[in-house]
Amino acid sequence: MKNNPVDGVKFQSLMLKIIFFICLWYIFSNPNSIKFWDDFERGLFGLSPATK
Repeated sequence: MKNNPVDGVKFQSLMLKIIFFICLWYIFSNPNSIKFWDDFERGLFGLSPATK
């Protein structure tokens, strides 16, 4: 099987979409997880206490 970069990119974007939808479903099915995602986002993008 030849490794085609175009197929790799398609597969990667498909995986990202699937992960994104799973995350959305997880957030909407667990209202309590919003605080977790808030903390997660702050940790991921903020990385500094000043962003609180």
